[in-house]
Amino acid sequence: MAMQLNSNKTRKGFTLAEVAIALAIVAFGLVAVLGILPMGVTVTRDNKEDTLIKNDAEYWMNAIRGGPLALEALNHVEWVELDVNGQMFRAEYAPLMYDPWPDDPSIWPRFDTADGLPPVEYRGTMKQANWRTDVIGWLSTPDVPPGGGGVVIKYAKIRPFGNTILNRQFGRKGVNTDGEVVYQNEGGDMTFSYLLQSNIREVGPNFWEIKLTLKWPIIEEGATAATVKTGPGQRKFVAYI
Repeated sequence: MAMQLNSNKTRKGFTLAEVAIALAIVAFGLVAVLGILPMGVTVTRDNKEDTLIKNDAEYWMNAIRGGPLALEALNHVEWVELDVNGQMFRAEYAPLMYDPWPDDPSIWPRFDTADGLPPVEYRGTMKQANWRTDVIGWLSTPDVPPGGGGVVIKYAKIRPFGNTILNRQFGRKGVNTDGEVVYQNEGGDMTFSYLLQSNIREVGPNFWEIKLTLKWPIIEEGATAATVKTGPGQRKFVAYI
């Protein structure tokens, strides 16, 4: 005798309205997360850059007040530019190659000197040996030197002292055979750096004001410091000696 069982239970599932509401909630959550994530990354980056700038500004203020010391950290300066009455003078921290034939002008490109030979102080590592003291000397020049001579505006492009190893590696420069100062590795122009302007003026007898203006990040290089494009970051620091 066959037995047949009948169940009165019915199978239930989600309705289309419930599925639509669930998908809407998930989509709203994704939009919220993806919308906030870039903001969080930007805030973290800005806080990091602001911390680097404040630490560097304190270092530079003390270095200028302390005089032309040969501080190792000054190797992070890529170039220094002085604007004297509209005439530009720029020095680059980029080593020239070793000169194995100092008496053969054909070995060296035309950019060195009129006679085709590089000055002794710019051969090999000699230029870098004096760079650290020269940087402080240039940036310490008063806006109006004693005895007149016009107004001196001082700039420097600097890689932060607390920067990453990647930025230090890719930020290195050298002089190519055409006499151009270029990055030794691709992507060097993408490393983080800032523009420093130094203003030093006498506000009283034996009383000086030091004002440092830092702008960051450097987005695009320029032929002169005035044409260098920087981002929105800017801070000023003032001290007296």
